[in-house]
Amino acid sequence: MIAFENESFVRCGVWLASSAWRVPAPAVIVGPALAAGKPFAALLVRADALPSLDTAAAEALAGAAPPPAQETIDTAAGMVQAIGREDLLRRSVENAHYLNQRLDSLRATCSQIAGIDMAGLAAVIRFAPFFPGARLKRQLCERGILAGLRTPSQLLVLPPLAIRPAEIDAITGSLRAALLGQPAWRQAVCCVSCTVIAAE
Repeated sequence: MIAFENESFVRCGVWLASSAWRVPAPAVIVGPALAAGKPFAALLVRADALPSLDTAAAEALAGAAPPPAQETIDTAAGMVQAIGREDLLRRSVENAHYLNQRLDSLRATCSQIAGIDMAGLAAVIRFAPFFPGARLKRQLCERGILAGLRTPSQLLVLPPLAIRPAEIDAITGSLRAALLGQPAWRQAVCCVSCTVIAAE
């Protein structure tokens, strides 16, 4: 199993782990999220998983890409330092608990929600198979909330690590308003990917 940073890096209150894993991942890929969007990738492999790699595979991994620029390395190091300085490990656990509470409240009032899967500070909101998830994504975008789609009927909520409780309230409040058919405060999407989604 190879894990991806956005679902493991600090989101569960530890550096490289996830509450969703049944067994520890032998490898984790970290990339642009750690380097603040700069081109960057690294494959971190647990020491006890290294013997399972043959020599040819290890050499291929070692020479797969040129080393990143020093500026990119400095940015990634700065992100790691900021996570420690801002106490985001502890805060991510508290915020994940609060997000879970707010989503439970949302589910109690919005019958369209079939289920919610939490993994640290990340949530997948499941709807019926033919639910128009793309339209809901656009409706959230019109309210200034960026969300993703895991499948056409599963909404992915992946807040930034530095999110505040008031911003979690904004996410869940906007989601409730969209599901209950309340008009958005503006009728314009805020990201390019949502402009291609039909409003109705």
